[in-house]
Amino acid sequence: MNYITTREIHVEDVTDSEVQQVADLMSACAAEVDPKDPPFTTGFARGELHGGTAVRTMRRLFATAGDEIVGLGELELHHDDANKHILGVYLQVHPTHRRQGAGTMLLEHALKIGIEEDRSSVLAWGVRSEVSAAFWDTFALPEKQVERMSRLRLADVDQDLMTEWRTTSTARPAGYTLHSWLGACPDELLTKYVEAYRAMYDAPFDELDLSMPEITEESIRVTETNHADRGMTERVVLALDPDCAPAAVTEIALLSTRPWHAWQQGTSTIAAHRGQGLGRWIKAEMVMQLLEEHPEVAVIETGNASTNASMLNINNAMGFEVHEEETARQASLVDVLAAVEAHRSSRG
Repeated sequence: MNYITTREIHVEDVTDSEVQQVADLMSACAAEVDPKDPPFTTGFARGELHGGTAVRTMRRLFATAGDEIVGLGELELHHDDANKHILGVYLQVHPTHRRQGAGTMLLEHALKIGIEEDRSSVLAWGVRSEVSAAFWDTFALPEKQVERMSRLRLADVDQDLMTEWRTTSTARPAGYTLHSWLGACPDELLTKYVEAYRAMYDAPFDELDLSMPEITEESIRVTETNHADRGMTERVVLALDPDCAPAAVTEIALLSTRPWHAWQQGTSTIAAHRGQGLGRWIKAEMVMQLLEEHPEVAVIETGNASTNASMLNINNAMGFEVHEEETARQASLVDVLAAVEAHRSSRG
């Protein structure tokens, strides 16, 4: 039997063989949710090992048993003042290697990095299940938010309903207009795009001690570059009011390494423009653009806090169905570290 060890890795040093193991591990974990999903490609897996951006650092851990990768750790370290106390932790352990200490060792390694980085709070997230609940409860991390992950299969879209949403918004005859692009935001729309996206500040975080990172023109450009480096392209629909001021925005990420699967990024409407059906209009416009211009896309996936009734209502009406739930858990780093040490002591 091989002893499990952990180490921090950097994507440029990871071998092709290790990337294949990462893809296989991620696929095995995803298959527990939906075994019909195609496995992750090595291109996707390598992209997921990126080191972050100027806005946030991502640090990566491997848990290994001999030459076999049995667990993955993803650590998120935001640089903005509002979130610089948080150590974000996402752990995956191969289903056939659980209950052998890999998850605990990854968490211990993550906490050491959190201490080095002067972080005081641990925010852990992942699939919501009996297995994950038992793990996080052991280490004194209570659940603070539940996120509903939903999927819309484009083959099942009610196109008549989408056409209705595109044509019946009261904003349309009032003089609102939609502007779309693929890839980087045009320079002339960047300021408006940022302002519309900042309406995401209203998104609920429930009991989490977490703030939406500041959205700026610089952060948008940094994110676009990072996404492009990973084979990801944004498709955006922006609504402007009759005076050409920003009103609402929705964004989808398309991945060259996972072309069948589109990921819904943000959707937001500025408060002064709500109540006119703008959210339905821009979401319907996005779906119809995908149907017309991206036949390779089979599924749109989105995540919403279970308390975000307005967005859930729109998504439910569109035909999104719950695919899984994710849990977000948070506690002080000191308390989590004490729970880890107590767990170690109890096991001799």
